[in-house]
Amino acid sequence: MFVPTLGGLLVLSLFTGRSEGQCLEGKLLRSGELNCEEKQAILDKHNTLRRHVAIGNVSNQPSAVNMLQMSWDDELAEEAQDWADRCSFEHTPLEQRKLSRFTYGQNLGMSMNYPVESSLGNAPDFDAAIQDWFNEVYEYGYNGSYNPNSGHYSQVIWADSQFVGCGYVYYYNKPAYSKLYVCNYGPGGNIQGRRAYHQGKPGCTEPDTKPSSEFPGLCQKSNAEEPC
Repeated sequence: MFVPTLGGLLVLSLFTGRSEGQCLEGKLLRSGELNCEEKQAILDKHNTLRRHVAIGNVSNQPSAVNMLQMSWDDELAEEAQDWADRCSFEHTPLEQRKLSRFTYGQNLGMSMNYPVESSLGNAPDFDAAIQDWFNEVYEYGYNGSYNPNSGHYSQVIWADSQFVGCGYVYYYNKPAYSKLYVCNYGPGGNIQGRRAYHQGKPGCTEPDTKPSSEFPGLCQKSNAEEPC
């Protein structure tokens, strides 16, 4: 079972400070340790869903011009893991979502098993978490402007969000075994007054971009890197 949470750059949190590395709400059973295959799967899931939107394959969603192919970012992943290690289902406060390069957005997801451990053990299921965020478009719709009900979706498909990095923890807090997923996006999306992407036929007209050969319909930056 995935628990919904309001996502994106504009979500407010009651927390005002960080406490990295301290599981505040249970016994930590696994922290991070995402391997190359898992990182690549996270990237591929995001880019596959972004491509579906860019080429107009999602119902009631127009095609997109200049939607970037995402790349893995270790700095965003480190921030995400530090926050996940708190074992708390709350967003990083807005004022703390800043790197030297940009301000970042954030999506959270959680699955819980009662009272036994997950059938997957301590392994993450990012595919289900990311799909759950994306599925908000089917439940709530999206007209291009920020809507807190579809904030996860709009961050996943925000055209200018080039980088993603994620963290994960598996922990026990009686009576449930919980898996917490944190993904950070840079530059962050869900900016009030701006649309997630420009509508039109897919094309890579922005400087320093080229059509993606791996995900046709997306645009690849020349500084794109592999996760490992």
